[in-house]
Amino acid sequence: MFQITVLCSGNGTNLQAIIDAISSGVISAKINGVISNRKDAYALERAGKSGLQPILLTYLKEKITRENYEKILLQAIRKLEPATDLIVLAGWMHILGKNFLDQLSIPVINLHPALPGMFPGTDAIKQAFEAYQEGEIHHTGCMMHYVVPEIDAGEVIAQTEIPIYPEDSYDDLKKRVQFMEKPTIIQAIMKMINQSQEKQRLMILEAEKKKQAEILARQSGISPEVMKAYDVRQGKVRDIWDIDYGLLALIHSNRLSSFDRYICDIPNKGKVLSLTSQWWFEQTSHIIPNHFVHANNNAMIVKKCQVIPIEVVVRAYITGSTQTSLWTHYSKGVRMYCGIPFPDGLIKNQKLDQVVITPTTKGEVDELIAVDEIIKRNICQRFEWDFIAKKSIELFNYASDLAAKKGYILVDTKLEFGKTPNGKIILIDEAFTCDSSRLWLAESYQQRFDAGLPQESIDKDIIREYVKKQCDPYKTKFLPEIPSDLIKKVEQTYINFYQKLTGKYIVSNNQVFQDEINNIPDFIADYYENIHSPQVVIISDSEHEKDHVNKIQTALNTHKISSIWNICSAHINPDRLLFILEKYQEEFEKEKRQMVFICVSSHSNTLGAIVACQITMPVISCPTFSSKEDYLINIHSSLQNSINVPVSVVLDPVNCALHVKHMFNLLV
Repeated sequence: MFQITVLCSGNGTNLQAIIDAISSGVISAKINGVISNRKDAYALERAGKSGLQPILLTYLKEKITRENYEKILLQAIRKLEPATDLIVLAGWMHILGKNFLDQLSIPVINLHPALPGMFPGTDAIKQAFEAYQEGEIHHTGCMMHYVVPEIDAGEVIAQTEIPIYPEDSYDDLKKRVQFMEKPTIIQAIMKMINQSQEKQRLMILEAEKKKQAEILARQSGISPEVMKAYDVRQGKVRDIWDIDYGLLALIHSNRLSSFDRYICDIPNKGKVLSLTSQWWFEQTSHIIPNHFVHANNNAMIVKKCQVIPIEVVVRAYITGSTQTSLWTHYSKGVRMYCGIPFPDGLIKNQKLDQVVITPTTKGEVDELIAVDEIIKRNICQRFEWDFIAKKSIELFNYASDLAAKKGYILVDTKLEFGKTPNGKIILIDEAFTCDSSRLWLAESYQQRFDAGLPQESIDKDIIREYVKKQCDPYKTKFLPEIPSDLIKKVEQTYINFYQKLTGKYIVSNNQVFQDEINNIPDFIADYYENIHSPQVVIISDSEHEKDHVNKIQTALNTHKISSIWNICSAHINPDRLLFILEKYQEEFEKEKRQMVFICVSSHSNTLGAIVACQITMPVISCPTFSSKEDYLINIHSSLQNSINVPVSVVLDPVNCALHVKHMFNLLV
């Protein structure tokens, strides 16, 4: 329980307000002690009547120095049990010195009957009344602030404005201020308690993250320092590295997950799933943009976005064996599933009359959820869900047609979506892999369905079925060991599906392409050095613009936007400039790399116009001027360009960087 120590010197009405707020449950805290520096303070009697611990520490300045008194006060506070979390000065008539405050590791807050910056020290209400009579102010107030060595100058925690009326006497104003002090104190204490609870929550989360990082480090062989530097999180089947610049590295593991738990490892699974997702992201980007940026083996670079915590399960057949599967519920008599009615008489593995969406929550354990509940919980808005549902059906139908041409039936799949910084909804996670989708062989479907036989699955169903025959995977603590022949069969199934689907062969001498990428920091460093998107290319006429370029790059760095500086004069070396631009244009077209060019020149500026004529990426001119006269003479060379020469002009380096950030957000 949060512990408050109250220091007061007078009647104790504000102390009583705190006591009442605690007893009524408004404040979730306890008072561990009440200290007064005056023996005639009625606050001590109030404390005793409320069953609190009153402490009298009389301060007689003619008998004890301020420093020694504060040592005694500090010692008394430290002896309180339970230990103090917050010290509240509620009418405490003693200025606390720097030495006292420096030795405390807990916050000290004070009530002052005036607004910030107005009437510090004693007689604040009287000073406010006099200032009103002189026409200097129209209202006053009270505040709770942190105590610092300067009198009443600490950061404000809560404040209340209080009107002054023409008919007011000084006593009227004093009563009004003292009345409003009570809710201001309570508001400030509640805020301090909330801050303390949030701090504790963050400390617990940090400790848990550290623990997980240590576990992950032991499993992966990567040091906890590296884990912390990249904020590595381990999911069910992949590891997620936050690599800055609005990007994540998804490292697809060989872990196989089902029944909401880890089952076993499938060799080469991570590599194949990464490549399969890449292929599908490229095939479906015309339907909806996705987060894919770059991939190499089992590692994928993706755009970081706000995940919409719903797994959109799209189904064309009634089947399944997990707790959330449609057939599992239907076979038990359920006819209303995720808010969708299903008719009687359906048979396992039967094709549905129409494709349906049956969403689940996204978490450690997936739970079925109806669309109305998604909206009710404010997971997303109705228009957002309508967009997601529409695109999910389009994606499923398109993927079904492609799979059918290769001899597969796309039975069902799981899709996930997220929001970019500018609010655009995109496809994320993985797409139509053997992990996220159920696929059957088309040529044997009807024959096996008519005979009531299980379908030939192109996924991990054979391992699911094996586990279910051995135990109840939702209740058993330890799962059975998966036979090696089943593991090998699933591995080969994943590889065969990718090769048949894409026409790309990845097996050579019984080895799947190259080894897994294990040194992730090197992979990330190589990506940023050679492939990173987005990229700002700064071109200046000469080294004379160095200071201006440094300002631009510093501003870009604050937005975590990487940049590279080229020096090439459009007048002196036009051929070299054209060669540089040609290389960047090739890189842009080959890698689909987002680029913005910033041209920096002094005096007459043709650099920006020449660059804009040669490339298809955005160009900004950010010229530098030596004086106001230089600006007045040469600014027009930046502003005036011929038709079809799209150059924007931004003079301030900070604004230039912000403009680039907005450009990249729009390009997502």
